Amino acid sequence: MPQHEQLRNTLPHQPHDKYARYVLQISRIAADLIRLTLPPGLLEEIDLDTLASGKESYVDSQMAEHLIDVCYTCRLKSGRPLRVSILFEHKSDVPDTPVYFQLLRYIVHINSAELKQNQPPSVVIPILLYHGARPFKKEAPEDIFSEYSAGFHEMIPRYEYYVADVSNLSSLEHFILAEMMTQHFFEVLRAGRNPYIIPEVFKEICSFVLNNTLPDVELSFYRVSTLYFTKISPDFITKFFADMENENETVVEQYINAVFTPENLPTMLKRIENIEVFRKQGIEEGKAQGIAQGKAQGIAQGKAEGIELTIGTFLLKVPDMPDDEVANLFDVTPGYIRKLREKLKKG
Repeated sequence: MPQHEQLRNTLPHQPHDKYARYVLQISRIAADLIRLTLPPGLLEEIDLDTLASGKESYVDSQMAEHLIDVCYTCRLKSGRPLRVSILFEHKSDVPDTPVYFQLLRYIVHINSAELKQNQPPSVVIPILLYHGARPFKKEAPEDIFSEYSAGFHEMIPRYEYYVADVSNLSSLEHFILAEMMTQHFFEVLRAGRNPYIIPEVFKEICSFVLNNTLPDVELSFYRVSTLYFTKISPDFITKFFADMENENETVVEQYINAVFTPENLPTMLKRIENIEVFRKQGIEEGKAQGIAQGKAQGIAQGKAEGIELTIGTFLLKVPDMPDDEVANLFDVTPGYIRKLREKLKKG
């Protein structure tokens, strides 16, 4: 069995959630998201220097399942012995049921565990990290119970939660993110929604790692990010990890750790550049041939054939690009692209 097939068969389910939960346990990234998400009034009172991972957090090196999302604790700058719990929840798509109740369940779980340990309950601040393709609409209790009159709304449990929407962060918000890891984290999550941009993001990561001396926690982050790419895009394995050393490894984590090294990164960058050059050549050659034929014939049929030749040449050069991406590039319908692929297969 080819190496990339072996790797593909070991990929776990829910890679988005497992990757996000793993990375959120890096305290420097967690602190960045807190600074980005919470209102200034709360940030002025919270001492992020005391940020520590809560007991509710659990994940192992293989990004295994766990029972509750990542939780941190910290204290107030005033010095009062009041603990604040920061709860991170991650969603890669708009949930079918209100996230309001899921977060409420976590809050009750955290406070109940504290009371059982004879600790005073902490104030829990939920932060939802979202990177879905559809816009996320924050739920209000009144909307969830809209069929009830205002008098019943007084019975609804109330709390506030905050949303960090990766797809809608402004350039200013990106600027204030102190950690380069956090910026790369967001870019990797974006690539998780659009695997076609993985080569661009991976190139940026490889260049950064190659040009910087990184501590173990950062190098582990970039290795896990690479592992995440293999879980969401089998083509990524074929394109970037073929013919590398340790080809016979069968465990994905071991394979990534062996390949993602300073010694191998120049080869990875060269491979990315070759793929980009090949793609650009395909676009330019297809356009040139299509335009030339269309002009030579000078009739509607010639134009149609020119367009078909343009796109057909491109598809032969870049066969892995999704139909909708090709359609957007050449301003045609995905159905046209599918029919053209069938025609090319038949010769």
